[in-house]
Amino acid sequence: AVGYFDRGETAASAIYTMWDPADAACSPGILIVLHEAAWARAQGLRFLYTGYYFREPSEYAYKACFHGTEWNDWGGNWRSLTAEGGASGGSAPRAPHGAPAAP
Repeated sequence: AVGYFDRGETAASAIYTMWDPADAACSPGILIVLHEAAWARAQGLRFLYTGYYFREPSEYAYKACFHGTEWNDWGGNWRSLTAEGGASGGSAPRAPHGAPAAP
């Protein structure tokens, strides 16, 4: 499994994650997010943007397991992924506003 991400001044942003489909049962997406979060925290970054998530079943579903994840409603508002039952297509989950990047 491998993940590519960018580093900004205050955040890391996931760009692309991939793994062998035969390894899906081992949850490689979750493992990669945990490694990215640990790296972001060690770098002193405040946020980790985990990239796209869809409310409908998809290859992005593993991102919903992270407590505190927020999504942007494209109206300038960050909303809780858990409290609102998931983001609509195209929004990008991230760590809560003001919270350190953490798993």
